[in-house]
Amino acid sequence: MMARRCAGAVAIALALAAALAPPSAEAQIRVAPRFNAEFSPIQRWTFSVSERYVYGPRIASSGRAQTYVGAEFSPWKWLDFGVAYRVSFETYRNAYWSSHRVTTDAGVAGSRWGFRLGYRLRWQNRFSPDRQGYEHDMALRNRVSLRYRTPKPVDLAVSGELFSALVPAVLPWSAFRFEAELTGRVDPVAITFGYRYHLPIQSGGQHYHMVMATVTWRWEAPRPRNRDREERRRNRDQRERRRDRRDGPRSSEGAASSTTNQTAAPSEEVSP
Repeated sequence: MMARRCAGAVAIALALAAALAPPSAEAQIRVAPRFNAEFSPIQRWTFSVSERYVYGPRIASSGRAQTYVGAEFSPWKWLDFGVAYRVSFETYRNAYWSSHRVTTDAGVAGSRWGFRLGYRLRWQNRFSPDRQGYEHDMALRNRVSLRYRTPKPVDLAVSGELFSALVPAVLPWSAFRFEAELTGRVDPVAITFGYRYHLPIQSGGQHYHMVMATVTWRWEAPRPRNRDREERRRNRDQRERRRDRRDGPRSSEGAASSTTNQTAAPSEEVSP
């Protein structure tokens, strides 16, 4: 009960943080469809590749194309590490623009009663070519997320994230981001509809609302079952029960009685 109250408090706090954010007339509305593929050829490793398109104000009419590749390692269920690379392309005023981003992640999470509460620390370095070489934008991101898996194949999730700028200027809190997602799973495909609200705390960032739709296809290599001692005992008991139903019970008493009857029969024949 205490864990449910804490999980509910986290969700309410994240929602209020987004709802109480000061409005801005410059807020943009963006739409971002995404297609994602995940592969898990070996245990504890997941590789992903995806393509996302972003449309909205201050973005070229052709849209912004973003390609992601990444890898994630989970030594335990509650701990994971990740690395990813993203490249973006768009045309603006008859010019071709590109940018690159590298990220590294470390996250912890715990599950109870269908809820999964997690924390992720991300370091990112985004750079784009300019006349003097490359322009860098480096930041640390602290995200707290809460996910709930309903009895049906549906997940609900909310998250709140604080950005801390490192380059070109050090800003302890440079932006805040709130996200809410609804995911339906029909293996091996998952479809996610999401909403993102991004609010710059310091001047110079972009303030926007984003509507997102993601289709994810996941493939996982079949793995042999790890049978422990208890599972082997259950399987042995099931085989013995099936054999008893087919051939009848086999006990030491039954075997002893059948042997006594066989030895007693000849003595009855020779007695007067």
